[in-house]
This record gives sequence, C-alpha cells and structure tokens, in this order.
Amino acid sequence: MERLSMFHNGTNCDVYIGTGAGKQLMENIKAANKSVKVISPYISPRLIEELIDLQDKGVKIEVITSKEGYYQTNTVQNESIKQFIKQEQIINKEAKKKRDRWLRIVKLLSPFTLSYTIALILLYCIFIRFGGISLFLFIPSIIFAIIILRGRQIVQKTRIYSYEYLKRLNFKIYIRDNYNTFIHSKIYIIDNEKAYLGSLNYTHSGTKHSLETRIKLTEPQVIEEVDTFFYQLWNNKLNLYEYTSYDIARDFYKEPIN
Repeated sequence: MERLSMFHNGTNCDVYIGTGAGKQLMENIKAANKSVKVISPYISPRLIEELIDLQDKGVKIEVITSKEGYYQTNTVQNESIKQFIKQEQIINKEAKKKRDRWLRIVKLLSPFTLSYTIALILLYCIFIRFGGISLFLFIPSIIFAIIILRGRQIVQKTRIYSYEYLKRLNFKIYIRDNYNTFIHSKIYIIDNEKAYLGSLNYTHSGTKHSLETRIKLTEPQVIEEVDTFFYQLWNNKLNLYEYTSYDIARDFYKEPIN
C-alpha cells in the first residue's frame, strides 16, 4: 500500500480551540464562489443538502467520506450516504397498460366467479335428492378460476418500473473496517484560497456544539500542498475499498417492479 502523507513546516495559521469551531468555516463555505472540497469521516444529512444547494449555484463540490464496515452501523451517516444519489423511477407505459388490463379482468371475474360457484353449490345441495345437477355446469367456474390465477400472476410479475440513479454530488466513499486505513482527517478547502484542518467533522455537533480544534490556512503554497493531498486521496492512492453509487442503490433503495 502506498504511503500517503504531507508535512509543511513554518506555516502561518489561525488557531481556534473551543465550541463553535466551525462558525467561520461554515460562513466561508456558504460564501464560496468556485469550489468546496471536504474530507470528513462523518457528515450530517442536512449539511449534504446545503452542499447540493451550493452546487446548484455553480460551485464545484467534491466530498470524501467514509462508511462503516458491513458488520457495523451508523444510522445518521448512512442517511447522509443515501443522499449522495437520487433514484429516478422510469415507467414502461406498454407494460402498465398490460398490467392494468389484466387487473381489470381479475377484479371483474373474481366476484362473478365466486357468486356463480356458490350458487351452483347451493343448487347442487338443494336438488341432490332429485338427481342433482350436471357437474358440467362447474366448468365455467374452473375456467374462470384459471383465468383469475393466471391474471394475478401476470399482475404480480409484470415489470412496470425500472430505475436509474443520478449522482447529486461528486463524492468518494471509502469503507471503514478493521483491516483498512480509516480516513479520520477533517480537511476543508474553499476556492483554493482557504483551508481548514482540525478535529471537527462536517456535522452539526462538530461545527457548532462539540469542543473542537481547528486551524485556518491561507498561504498559497500550503493550500496547494493540501489540495494535492486531497486529490491523492480522491484518486484512491491508498487502494481503499470504495463504496460506489451502485452500492448505495443496492443497500438503501427499494425497487418495486409494479
């Protein structure tokens, strides 16, 4: 595995320790004009939506985050991960017409067949002492029952909906497990002019309430080095297990066929 590291000495920076460590960070992100890059192992769902709103205004957004291994669960982080993609449902109109046609047939025949069969049974019981009635009269019931069963199978199996998934943000998600490097860094690069490093996750608790440490960098050379580190991680130079859009769709979205 490739070693990924960065060292820079003699850097001028602002240091903040305390609660509300993300106040200035969040203000700078909201005021971004060109780009916002985020590395944070945990992200709040609402902050994902804020990044999407910023992207809609023309700001380029790139996010690196993590997902717990398959034997671990983080409900809030999973909700954030789900929001990275959007499910689009596509309707097959011809298949829907076929399904609806059979659905009408089943709904029409079911009560008629039941009523017809009950009436025959009652008549058979009444007239059994007088020689009964012909069993051939039950043939329509059998035929109708076969049609109903077949219709229900078609209704259940006809695929009306198919699905596509659209990325709402550019992202990289790496799976955390006991045998892999865990991305624990919190790095924020704004317009390639400011960078924040520290302990605060991109969450409401991290940016507002928790006691955190963060530093702010503005020197162009240092920003460039931090940016290089970001893209090394973005390009998965550590060969981490990547969690893709396909994985999100499989794990978090249902796909009913009709």
